[in-house]
Amino acid sequence: MKPSHLTALVGVLLVAGAGFASAADSTALFKQHSALCHGKDGKANTPAAKKFGAKDLSLSKTEDAEITRQIREGKRDDKGKQLMPPFGEKLLAEDITALVGAVKAFRQP
Repeated sequence: MKPSHLTALVGVLLVAGAGFASAADSTALFKQHSALCHGKDGKANTPAAKKFGAKDLSLSKTEDAEITRQIREGKRDDKGKQLMPPFGEKLLAEDITALVGAVKAFRQP
């Protein structure tokens, strides 16, 4: 195989592998930032979920833009009490996008 073909093949494999890394990263991000309230299975069967009213993600029909906004800005109740902390200053934009995918992965078909 010519060196240029080998370089191209390695590049393709790296790009293909990036998708797997992203899925792993989104799972790790969810576990680190969201599982405490939403649960590892996304069903919000945790003490923190009961305290703060976290939603069962398997039932969510929330649009991507709203999920992104809630992750970035957090969520408050009608009286202004913080229910979900904002992550916009803690996470990169691509991390927030990965979390949106992780949240949507819990949805029931």
